[in-house]
Amino acid sequence: MRYRLWDAGQEVAKIAVARIDPSFDATTLAALSTAAVAILFLPVQSRIDRWTEARLEPRIGRLRTLPEMLGTRAGRVTSGQLAEAGLV
Repeated sequence: MRYRLWDAGQEVAKIAVARIDPSFDATTLAALSTAAVAILFLPVQSRIDRWTEARLEPRIGRLRTLPEMLGTRAGRVTSGQLAEAGLV
């Protein structure tokens, strides 16, 4: 996934640099776009990671307790009740 994002970022940077100055040759264009992506990739990736962890962490915590919850209710409730309890 990261390689796809890297490649996509590099292509976007190539397009941006080419629009700024179309006279760049292909080698210079590739070098500038690679440098731009290298500078921006890690900060953007870490910001996305922090955002997704903040959004998903509460749900992941509930999933981690699911086996224990299911074990304590096994044999006493129906599968529909287990499903409802897992969704709450």
